[in-house]
Amino acid sequence: MKTSSRRWVVLIAILAALSLFAAACGNDDDAGPSSGDGAPAVEDGDAEPAPDDSGDAEPAPDDSDDAEPAPDDSGEPTGEPIKVMSIAPLESNLPTYPNIAGAAEVYEQYINDRGGIAGHPLEVIVCDSKGDPNGAATCAREAASEGVVALVGHFEYDMSVAVPIFEEAGIAILGSCCPVTPAEFSSPVNFIFGSTNAMQHAAVFKMADDGCQAPSIVYLENYFDYLSGLARQSMEHYGVFEDNMRFTSVPAAVGDYSAQAAEISGADCVWLSLGAAHTGAFLAGMRTVGNDARPYGAQGNLTVEVAESYSELTDGGVVLNAYPNLVDPVWDEFRAALEDYDAPEVEYNSLSGLGVWAAYVAFTDLAELVDGDITAASFLETVRAQDAYQSMWGPTIDLSVPEGPMPGFPRVLNFEITFDDVSNGVLLPTGEFIDFSDAVSGG
Repeated sequence: MKTSSRRWVVLIAILAALSLFAAACGNDDDAGPSSGDGAPAVEDGDAEPAPDDSGDAEPAPDDSDDAEPAPDDSGEPTGEPIKVMSIAPLESNLPTYPNIAGAAEVYEQYINDRGGIAGHPLEVIVCDSKGDPNGAATCAREAASEGVVALVGHFEYDMSVAVPIFEEAGIAILGSCCPVTPAEFSSPVNFIFGSTNAMQHAAVFKMADDGCQAPSIVYLENYFDYLSGLARQSMEHYGVFEDNMRFTSVPAAVGDYSAQAAEISGADCVWLSLGAAHTGAFLAGMRTVGNDARPYGAQGNLTVEVAESYSELTDGGVVLNAYPNLVDPVWDEFRAALEDYDAPEVEYNSLSGLGVWAAYVAFTDLAELVDGDITAASFLETVRAQDAYQSMWGPTIDLSVPEGPMPGFPRVLNFEITFDDVSNGVLLPTGEFIDFSDAVSGG
C-alpha cells in the first residue's frame, strides 16, 4: 500500500507540473492539443499559451564585446563527429516546440565555428517525437543505432517508453528543463537541470520575504489538493502564513474568474500557480472586482505580454524562474548566435529554449573533461564523477549523487530559483538565486 500511495502522489505531482509548465516551455502553436489518444493531454487553457516573452520582447542590443561573437582561431574541427540528439514534438496535435530544434541547431553551428568539442565537430540530430511515446521510442532507437553520445535538452510529453531504451544503451540524458514522466524522474542516466519542482516552495518563501501580510494562492482545481499540500509544507518549513494564507482554485477551462478573484479580496499578494492563459484570465477577473493584490507568477506564464495587458495590476509583481530570462547577460552568446545564424523566428525566452542552450553548453563543458575518446560510456562516466558542476546560468549542481533531496523525484538535481521584478510591463532580472533543497526535502 505504501508503494502504491507513493506512486499515486508522484503521478499527481507530474500532472500538476505538466499543467503549469507545458505553457511555460514556450511552444509556438496557435492550436490547442488534441483530446485524442497518445501523450497525456494538456489542460485546456495551457494549450494556447501567450508567447513566452519572459523579459523584453525585443531585448536591447548588448554593446559588449560578447554581444556579437565571432568564430575564434582554433581552426576547423576534424575527425569523427560527436553525435548528440535532441527530441521534441515538432509535428503534433499537441503543442509543438520548434524552439528546441532551433536552439540545438544554432548551437551546432556556433560551437563548430569555434573549433568544435575537443577538436571534433558536433553533429546534432533533431528527432521529432510527434508528441507520442512511441515516436519518442523511435527516436531513442535511432540514437542507439547512430552511436549518439547523449540526449541533450529534450522535451517530450511521454518518455516512458524511450527512457528504458536510453538506459539499456548507456546513453546519458542531460539537462532537461521540464520532465513529466516517472521514468524521467527515476532513471539513473537522467540528469535534470530544471528547477520547476521548487516553484511552490519558492513562492511561499518569496511572498514572506517581500513582507506580504495577507497572501493568497490560486491553483487549477484538478491539482488543488496536491499543490496546496506542498505550499502548506513550505509554510510549516519557514514558519509563515500558518493562520492567514487563503487558497482558491479555478476550473481548467479558461473563462471568467471574477468570482474566484472576489474570494481573495483583501489579499495583498497572490501566487498564480497557473498556466499563461489562466494567469491572464485571473488578472482580468481581479480587474473586474477591483482586487489589486501583487501578483507572483511562474516563468513563461506571467509573461511580458500578460504584464503589459494588465500593467496596473502587474507593476511590482514577481516572476519565479528556473533560468534567468533572455535579457540577462548570461545569455549574451545565445542572443548573438540566434541572430548570427539566422535562427527560426520562434520563442526562445522560455524554459525549453533557454534550457536547451544551457544543456548544450553543459554537454560541451563535460565532454571536454573526458579522458580519451568521447563515447556514450565515457561521457556518462565523466558526468557521474562531477560533484560540483558550475552551470553557465548560475547554480552549482552535484551530478554525482544517485538521488536528489525531493522524495519521489530522485533525479531532480537542481532546486535553485531566480526572480524577475515586473516594472511597466518589463521583466527585470534580479540576478538572485535561492536554493530550496531543504524545503523540498521536508527538512
